[in-house]
Amino acid sequence: MASMSWTSEEEIKLTQHLVDQICFKAFGRSEDECVGNFPRDVYFIGNLRPKSDVSEDNQPTSLRELLSKMSPMAFGAEFRLKPEEPELIVNVGVNWSCYYRIFPTLNQQLSFYQQATSATESLTAEKPSTNPQHGPQSNPVNEEAENELENDSEEAAAERIEKDSPEVALSTSDRKRPKAQKDELLKRFRKITCLAKGRIYLRHIGDEWVIDTHELRDALRAETIRAQQIAMNDPDRIRTSGAQTERVRVTETSLTSAASYASFIRSLTSDVIPEWRWELHATVRQYNDPSECTLLLEFVNASPMPDEAPNTEAFLFDTRADFSFLGGLVLPFELNLAPRSFRNDRRLWGRGFNCSVEPEYDSSGSVKVLATTHTPTHRQMRFVTRISPSARFADLTQDPFPTLEAILNAMTEYKQVWESAENQYANNDPGWQTEFGPEFRKDLQQFEAEIDLFRRGYKLIRSNNDIRLAFQLTNETFLRGDPNKTAWRLFQIVFIVSQIPGIMALAMANGPYESEREMVDIIYFPTGGGKTEAYLGTTVFHCFFDRLRGKTAGVTAWTRFPLRLLTLQQTQRVADIIGLADLVRRSHNDPRLSGPNVDGFAVGYFVGKEATPNDITPPFSNEPPDPPWSQANDPVARQHWKRVVRCPSCRTSTIRVDFDASSVRIIHRCTNHDCSFQDGVIPVYVVDNEIYRYLPSVIVGTIDKLAGIGNQRKLSQIFGQVDGRCVAHGYYKGKCCQKECTDRSRLRPGAPSGVSGPTLFVQDELHLLKEGLGTFDSHYETFVQRLRREFGENNSIKIIASSATIESFARQTEHLYGRAQNQARVFPGLGPTLGESFYAQTLTYPQRLFIGLIPHNKTIFNTMLEIIEYYHREIQNMQQVSVNQPNPYGGHLSPGTKEYRELLDSYITSLSYFSANRELNSIRTDLEGDVNPNLERDGLSGLEIAELTGSTSTDDVTLILEKSEKMSLANPQPVSILATSMISHGVDVDRFNTMIFYGMPRQNAEYIQASSRIGRTHIGVVLCCLHPVRERDQSHYSYFNKFHEFLGQLVEPVAINRWSKFSINRTLPGLFMGILLQLVANNSTESNPDRYYKLDFVKKKISDGTIKADMFTPFLEEAYLVQAAASKGENTFRDEIHVRVQEFLDQIVGSSSGMIFVSDVLIPRPMRSLRDVDDPIEIDLDDVGTQWTNKMRKW
Repeated sequence: MASMSWTSEEEIKLTQHLVDQICFKAFGRSEDECVGNFPRDVYFIGNLRPKSDVSEDNQPTSLRELLSKMSPMAFGAEFRLKPEEPELIVNVGVNWSCYYRIFPTLNQQLSFYQQATSATESLTAEKPSTNPQHGPQSNPVNEEAENELENDSEEAAAERIEKDSPEVALSTSDRKRPKAQKDELLKRFRKITCLAKGRIYLRHIGDEWVIDTHELRDALRAETIRAQQIAMNDPDRIRTSGAQTERVRVTETSLTSAASYASFIRSLTSDVIPEWRWELHATVRQYNDPSECTLLLEFVNASPMPDEAPNTEAFLFDTRADFSFLGGLVLPFELNLAPRSFRNDRRLWGRGFNCSVEPEYDSSGSVKVLATTHTPTHRQMRFVTRISPSARFADLTQDPFPTLEAILNAMTEYKQVWESAENQYANNDPGWQTEFGPEFRKDLQQFEAEIDLFRRGYKLIRSNNDIRLAFQLTNETFLRGDPNKTAWRLFQIVFIVSQIPGIMALAMANGPYESEREMVDIIYFPTGGGKTEAYLGTTVFHCFFDRLRGKTAGVTAWTRFPLRLLTLQQTQRVADIIGLADLVRRSHNDPRLSGPNVDGFAVGYFVGKEATPNDITPPFSNEPPDPPWSQANDPVARQHWKRVVRCPSCRTSTIRVDFDASSVRIIHRCTNHDCSFQDGVIPVYVVDNEIYRYLPSVIVGTIDKLAGIGNQRKLSQIFGQVDGRCVAHGYYKGKCCQKECTDRSRLRPGAPSGVSGPTLFVQDELHLLKEGLGTFDSHYETFVQRLRREFGENNSIKIIASSATIESFARQTEHLYGRAQNQARVFPGLGPTLGESFYAQTLTYPQRLFIGLIPHNKTIFNTMLEIIEYYHREIQNMQQVSVNQPNPYGGHLSPGTKEYRELLDSYITSLSYFSANRELNSIRTDLEGDVNPNLERDGLSGLEIAELTGSTSTDDVTLILEKSEKMSLANPQPVSILATSMISHGVDVDRFNTMIFYGMPRQNAEYIQASSRIGRTHIGVVLCCLHPVRERDQSHYSYFNKFHEFLGQLVEPVAINRWSKFSINRTLPGLFMGILLQLVANNSTESNPDRYYKLDFVKKKISDGTIKADMFTPFLEEAYLVQAAASKGENTFRDEIHVRVQEFLDQIVGSSSGMIFVSDVLIPRPMRSLRDVDDPIEIDLDDVGTQWTNKMRKW
């Protein structure tokens, strides 16, 4: 745990307290009375409706099933047993609470009367309330595909059933107090806590199992009778003037004094007799082994409840049971669907029915008791990277050899840990070698391969001066960075050194390390483990080595992210380290690094016009300026283009965005006078055209920008195709990149020495390249690889990817990059035992608490509102505890102290995750209209509500995250952030420590990524509010602990198929244009190669035979990897290429007048984004449609 003023034990106590307070409130454990409503409408965890609640026989099957899920009437558990004596005894304890109605006090009834009177008088002024789940929604918006999570057919069907259900329709308002009449008696119920203990006897007689449950049945009956007697002996119990079901009315005169109210109560003499009843169902079945059986116990609420019962509560609450066994063994079930491995425990000690089963262990580790729970909890222990042997930046900068030698020796010695683990496995299980030995040895071989590759990199550092210098400068760069980070984590330094042979291959044509460049290396580590620093270290080393091997300019690495939020977050991190690397470069006297003709290191933010403009062009004479030019010249407006908010050198938020009109440059400038950067200029470019003109050494961008190959001729400059430099505007190809620059005397021909395109692609969050996005990207990836060869770069481009969730990675990389499956490699490999390896270890305290719950008799919608309100109430209550008062959660920090307030501040923000915007929008409406007024009425602060969705602008995302990172002890403001899947990647905020899920995300990988946003530094709390009508959510609930134990192994394989039949139809137009712009245009002798964008010009070139089909077809066959087609998909693609290329040429030649650009006549048009699934169509709204959209905007 990071250095703080408290221990992990303090956070354990706080987080457990928060969980307990929320759950106890939902169970009803926090209160002895329920005032103002029926308990069944207030408490929503672990309650059971009576089976006679409604007549179900005449209802459709779908509604009966829905009702049994939304409001269960039974719970239970199933066990696998093996008797060892003639009689197996099961000791059972059943706990529950029941409620009976009592008279309110005079003060309570008076307060209720006044509220009802006030509500009646204002009723005519109120607008009809809107059902929060079916009411008006906010204006639909077009969202990026990255944020869409469509429900599968099963979930959609469940949603339709839920929507149509009368029971659910009624319960959607269960948070709101029902409108009351003035003469109504305030509802007030008192709780009775019950416990019944009894035995079940199980005997195996012949071929039959005989079960005797009478003792437990008698105990249940006796306890319900005891509860009834308690109620009937209570002088406050409710009575009526007639029938038990009569609604008691209170006259106004009865409230004039205590005496009159007491007289009114005495006048009611008819007892209301509450009645509760359990049914016990016990079923024994033969198991596979004749000596074993399964025992299923179901506890059913059989309490009578008339249709109209205003004075009784037949629901049973906070139900739970525990079981211990004598005279036999409890054997585990085996989770057959869970992955089989020597590291994992597939045993399940019991199966719950409308609950989960958790074992309690004795001191020897044996199962002592099995207990049901309605809030299963999984403690995900903190998994941290090892830092020993130490790899300090300072040591590696001065003399790297001792440190690297120590790491190599430690890796070699760790093989003994593998050997010891193998012996222990084999000794404990005679059949282990047969079942698991091959898997174990395969994993050991991977570790041995990691040792070998590290050794090769280390030898290069020792033997090659340039490699050693680049390595030392890399460490000096990180040494100048965050003062809180002084050393590499072990897996980071091993990875960086292991990448050196592949980078060295760039300086050794046909050398021994060329095969390393073919490998796709995937850094696979839990979120927050340091993957980014591992590939950043490799990138910085690559930048230094490029300069030392003679590459004076050009892009070294292109880092691609699937989502814009990732790019936004990571740009600062990359700018920090690349900015420092440039300062290190400048301080070194080697002319290869700091010579007059050597470009500095810089970062390019390559995302697109949604965040920053593609280009900025001054207005031509007599024409109004374009919006980007106007914004660039506005000192305030251009601050919206700020993409680096902290100076990499000063580490202060002193960045101002300036504009240099002469060079048409957006400049991030540090205003600190002592800044190390010359004139305070941060080496970062945020406009696409500036990236083409200045070729920053590292590009950070979204994967979508690859589509620019078919739309932007200047993209070839990123791949090293440079003719020279414009003295005003930077590098050019054919003509200056600035449209207005037509003075060719400014052009200085001659490419810089060693210039080339990127030799390293870094793909972050590899698992997100799937389905359509992954398929489209795969075509562009292999096109780029073929294009590089055309540009004379014959070495393979090195690909490094990272992910915290990946499955079937070899197949994915084969489809994405055209590399063989044996050319994909995951690092680091697993260790010999679960949670332990050479690189990482599991600590003794949790990183996250996962709590599962399924609401009973309350919709998931309203349950979310309750949980959010409960959570923020408790946080604020603890914040208000005064000095010298006891610590409310039993910790050591004293209330009111700075440390106490800092700890609570870490939990003041809640994140709520939604799979669809519809639910998010409705929750926001009720947070603002219901939860906040409730909090403020009780003297607490209302929630500040923010959204992080696909429709949230980049500027707003930046502001929300910046604000979330700042602690505010003077005026703490509770914050509720409502988010969709866009939150799942690239968000690293230490103050995000609580997340509430509105149902389970559709994919386990998404669940892992989303829940990993919290608990980065502090212990996180994940409240999984599971959907009661979805079978998948029910399954996750029943097997909650095991599901989370195996979560990493249950990640779904990435769905990707580069041979998808219709995918080539979408990508081929763009790649056809890519050849036209990147090769034909740039290789022409035209003084203005931009003419190849124009339809009339290209039409003439086709007509005179300058442009022919064979200029495209062979190249595209190689780009699509079908030049030697073998499979059906490959042959289909090859045939399609031949047909479509000729069609494109015909479309160009046969196009009608009036069209300007070539891309406009191709059908379909070239993709402008890899997320383009269909061509957009224009929709004209009529008057009614226009009125509707205007109305939606107001909402």
